[in-house]
Amino acid sequence: MSKKSLENSEQVRELEKAVLGGLMLETERYDAVRLIIDHSDFEGQDHQNIFESMGELVDSNKPLDPLTVSDRLVSKNLLTRVGGKNYLIDLASTSP
Repeated sequence: MSKKSLENSEQVRELEKAVLGGLMLETERYDAVRLIIDHSDFEGQDHQNIFESMGELVDSNKPLDPLTVSDRLVSKNLLTRVGGKNYLIDLASTSP
């Protein structure tokens, strides 16, 4: 992978983290975001799983926060694959 590709990939990852973290802070924006992007638009499988789980929570009228998203991912046996509970906390706490 070229240096430029690597930089772009890192920028995309940071952007994805900002989107996911922002949604945990403002659950009410999920439906608007879902009209624009789908879980498959995320580059990493971890972020795809997180976004998809968020959608399932919103569809069940549950809030998006590190705890509820974590619980949903545990129920799907995916929490460790996405980086664990601390990664979710990081997403929410470092979102711009």
